[in-house]
Amino acid sequence: MPDGKGSTDDSIEVEDNVEIILRGPDGEIKQVVKAHNLVTTVGKEKLAEQLVAAPGTEKPKYIAVGKTETAPVAGNTALGEEVKRKEATTRTASGKVLTMAVVFAATEATGAIKEAGIFAASSAGSMYARLAFEVINVGAGDSLEIKWTLTYE
Repeated sequence: MPDGKGSTDDSIEVEDNVEIILRGPDGEIKQVVKAHNLVTTVGKEKLAEQLVAAPGTEKPKYIAVGKTETAPVAGNTALGEEVKRKEATTRTASGKVLTMAVVFAATEATGAIKEAGIFAASSAGSMYARLAFEVINVGAGDSLEIKWTLTYE
């Protein structure tokens, strides 16, 4: 215990990576944004709850997008201006990596999209992670793909 406080150099950290792909009506890639998100305080608490003998049923299942560009902070519990939330079509865990993905089809999430989050419910619910990014202008015929990867180190 190097610091005398009961800790060691081994710790659990969450590395977060999000890839967002905007595709035009023809399927051609128009824009790609790669960024790192912030795991919220509530998200960390909910992940820790999964380690008890009788974990709560609330798990990260939904990805939402919104229009607010304010920087994420640990205390966030919602997006600034949510546009659309959808259940992830892919949710897989392999080793220490959780991957979630969703596609917002044409007309589902249009406008100036500037934020995204992971949630436990189809409305309201706990927000596990949030990210703000450069604006993605989604037209009526465009689709938006989001792949969210959480790696536990």
